[in-house]
Amino acid sequence: MSPSPSTPRTDAKVDVLRLSARYYLLLLPLFVAATSAAFYLVVRHQYLLDWQRHAIDLASNLNEDLLKALRQRGGHPPPPAEWEQKGLSPEVDRITRRYLRYLDVERINIFSRDGTLVYSTEPGLAPRPSLGNRKLERALAGGAVSDVESADESDFDEGSHSEDFLETYVPLRALGADGKPSGDIAGAFEVYQSVGAMSLGMRDVAWVVALGSAFVLVALGALLLAVSRRASRLVQAEREQQERLETALARTVANLEETVQQRTLELRQERELLSTVLDEAPSAFVLLDAEAKVLYASRQFRALLGGCADPCGKRCWEAWGCPTQGEQCAARRAVLEGCQRTQLQVIEQGGATRWLEHVAVPIRNGGLEVRAIEMITDVTARRSAEEQASRAGRLATAGELAAAVAHEVRNAATSTKLILQVWAEQKAGSGDPRSLEVALASIERMETLVSRLLRLSRPVQPEVVPVELSRVVRDAVDLVRPGAYRRGIRLVEHYPGVPCVCLGDAALINEALLNLLLNSVQAFEADARSGAEVEVAVRPDARRGVAIDIVDNGPGIPDGLLPRVFEPFFSSKPEGTGLGLPIARHIVGNHGGSLTLENRPGGGLAVHIHLPGGPPS
Repeated sequence: MSPSPSTPRTDAKVDVLRLSARYYLLLLPLFVAATSAAFYLVVRHQYLLDWQRHAIDLASNLNEDLLKALRQRGGHPPPPAEWEQKGLSPEVDRITRRYLRYLDVERINIFSRDGTLVYSTEPGLAPRPSLGNRKLERALAGGAVSDVESADESDFDEGSHSEDFLETYVPLRALGADGKPSGDIAGAFEVYQSVGAMSLGMRDVAWVVALGSAFVLVALGALLLAVSRRASRLVQAEREQQERLETALARTVANLEETVQQRTLELRQERELLSTVLDEAPSAFVLLDAEAKVLYASRQFRALLGGCADPCGKRCWEAWGCPTQGEQCAARRAVLEGCQRTQLQVIEQGGATRWLEHVAVPIRNGGLEVRAIEMITDVTARRSAEEQASRAGRLATAGELAAAVAHEVRNAATSTKLILQVWAEQKAGSGDPRSLEVALASIERMETLVSRLLRLSRPVQPEVVPVELSRVVRDAVDLVRPGAYRRGIRLVEHYPGVPCVCLGDAALINEALLNLLLNSVQAFEADARSGAEVEVAVRPDARRGVAIDIVDNGPGIPDGLLPRVFEPFFSSKPEGTGLGLPIARHIVGNHGGSLTLENRPGGGLAVHIHLPGGPPS
């Protein structure tokens, strides 16, 4: 990788800095001039405001001093229009001339209420009417006005003056009860002040501002020059550092590219090896994402399902026609629940029935289940072997049971034969009716034994459909409830808030549960003790699917007899046939589950049934 592509960027950066400095040099004087002008105007305005405020204060003080002096001369001061008639003009002139030259006061005029000039410190100017004067009108209305009057302006016909004046108008008010000028407006004062001192001060301020601006301009120029030189050195250092970094980056990129190529080759070889292993495995492997879409399928997958089209990108149930879809799919459930799920699928292919076992395992990435790998195995041969082994075991069991059945049947037949012989030898109606009941009971016992023996030895194929266990358990409990009530036994039921579903035959599961519940109820005496209880609970089992627990507080099973409880015709009850538990275990086993019994430490027996979970019904 060459470092040259980054050099134009650095040069462009330097050009931008130079252009910015150039524009800055052009704008700097304008900025300083604008700032200085604004500062000067603000100071000039404030300076003028101070002069105007002092002029208004001066006129107010003159108002107070003049009216107090006139009050001492003639009592209540007359209005300005009557000063001349009453001989007050000398007194007025004496007081007003004391204010001349105070703050550069050049002339003081006094107007009557109708706007006529009745007094002026300039001889010969009064009396005379004023020309149209808005500032005088505002003062007669009660306002104070102060502003600069240029040399070409004039309020009277005496001609224009030669210089600018600060002209101030203040209302002449009568003295109030407190001795202050707060009464009615009797006229107005006009004060002329020379603006020479003010202009001189403003000129000094202008020189200060100009010199300060020049100093700031020079200082900023020097600062800009220093910053520019410093920036040039920094840019040069950055350019050199960038060139070194680009050289090192080029070497690093070359090394990374070589490493990536080597690792890519290794990964390709590992993937080919893994694909070979998966293709040669007897089971089919499918990799699915979180939405159950096929990401990879081994060669055995197509062969297993009869050479189907490429399934990649399809949902698993769309790819091979799985009867369970969406949330019912084993792979989908494995991803959502985060644990292994197993599912059996029965398909018809070529006129034959095949059994496929789906085992889905979630693949975790940082603690999140994002994918699943599913192994599909043809277990048809295995199930056939299991059925043959089961059939052979049933035949062996039937051979062992033959003697016991023959013994039972012979005893029952002998009893029946003897009773019937006695009845034959006696006269009609003179026999014991109890003997006939015993004979009928013996025949019924033979029928029950034969029926259960046939159920135990005959293979029963369950009808596999989704079964909600809570409903099946409720039905079985309702069947044994009357007998439990007669014995004084309390039935306690626990059902989860979520469905517990398995694949199986509801009728067969109900039969197994009924046998187990009857054993628990019959374990108590005819009149059960107080507190006799049988507890039934249905619960989900994250490891093995779903579970059913039947727990009682009865006498339990002696430890020496517990290993034999599943032997046919073995029973600890005198009236028991010994076939209820073997039949229940046989039904649970045909559903792929397990049935275990254990004595409780505090007394009683606990029965645990575990069945593989199924999709929601």
